[in-house]
Amino acid sequence: GASPLRQKVVEAMTTHETLFFRDGTPFEGLKSEILAQLTERQKMTRKLSFWSAAASSGQEAYSLAILLLEAGLATWNLNILGTDLSAAILEKARQGRYMQLEMNRGLPAVHLVKYFERDGLDWKIKDHVRKMVRFEQFDLRKSMANKGPFDLIFCRNVLIYFDIPTKKQIRSEEHTSLRPGGYLVLGSAESTLNLDEAYKRVQVGRAMFYQAPEN
Repeated sequence: GASPLRQKVVEAMTTHETLFFRDGTPFEGLKSEILAQLTERQKMTRKLSFWSAAASSGQEAYSLAILLLEAGLATWNLNILGTDLSAAILEKARQGRYMQLEMNRGLPAVHLVKYFERDGLDWKIKDHVRKMVRFEQFDLRKSMANKGPFDLIFCRNVLIYFDIPTKKQIRSEEHTSLRPGGYLVLGSAESTLNLDEAYKRVQVGRAMFYQAPEN
């Protein structure tokens, strides 16, 4: 196991700068096209699973929950998993409590009023949204065999910290935890190129999605 000091160093190196609807293009792509595909494919089971693989303080996972509610999927069986290496940051994510400054960037005012409530000087995400997301500690270098299957994985700007063999291993593991035809969302400067050639690049507006083979 990692020594406590090493864990602290890793946590210090990994940036926890995150926003609601950060780099909005993937969320726009989800809203305009990808979500309709996923719901069509799962209309018999009415079940969708999502993974925010570097959840940090939870904004990405909660943004996804809000997007799904806005899309009228409240009656579906929605599973959103948020994982991170840092236990401390996940504790913050579970509380779903954010400072005014964190709310000002990326979150439309209409969503703020609808999905958050005032808590002293801070804002707290409403319980029904908070309960849609499950947070757990996970190291992406470990096996993902018991994770998923997911319809969509957010894994943005995480792999920059790893060497090439580790990147390949993680991409391949993610691949096996996606449903056939499911999507991987990367950071805008990342791609699966030379790491896992099985994915199909699907461009929606300005956003790029990586689709696992349909089998």
